[in-house]
Amino acid sequence: MVHRSTKTIAVVTKDGRVTLPEVALKQLGVEADTTFTLEVKNGAVVLRPDFEIPPEDAWAYAPGHRASIGRARADLRAGRVHQMSEADLDRLAGD
Repeated sequence: MVHRSTKTIAVVTKDGRVTLPEVALKQLGVEADTTFTLEVKNGAVVLRPDFEIPPEDAWAYAPGHRASIGRARADLRAGRVHQMSEADLDRLAGD
């Protein structure tokens, strides 16, 4: 997703509805009937697409798995991870 800043006007109707401009929807990659989470933060309204996680993918968001991803990223940043080719693995395996 490209992160650009877009400023435009949105109007709140008398029944509290806000229509997001097409350019904003395209930048977010959302379509009709997408739900959003709304947060009021420091006097601003923050909307984020609320994508439902399929049950078969829920493991990826479990705290233990997210912690292991964090440790892996820390290892990458610290240079403790090295990329190996298939040939490198074959040499290690003695093939």
